[in-house]
Amino acid sequence: MKGYSLRQLSNINGYRNPNSLAKALHQPYPLGISASDIWPSRYGADGKPNGKRCQKALIPASAKPSRLRLVRNPQDGSAE
Repeated sequence: MKGYSLRQLSNINGYRNPNSLAKALHQPYPLGISASDIWPSRYGADGKPNGKRCQKALIPASAKPSRLRLVRNPQDGSAE
């Protein structure tokens, strides 16, 4: 897919509507199955999202700061 737009891929694959693939990515499609059945790890026993989906990984306490972050900002001369 690298180097092709969704419109180009739609045309190459013979879809009548050039926006078919873009629609498929952005428009929900009802499957008749609940999201908790598809992704049980994302939902609690009550059926509500458990909120673990977008958590960032914690940095270990032993991690050292990157030297790249100590580069001076050329716009204001301060260290980041």
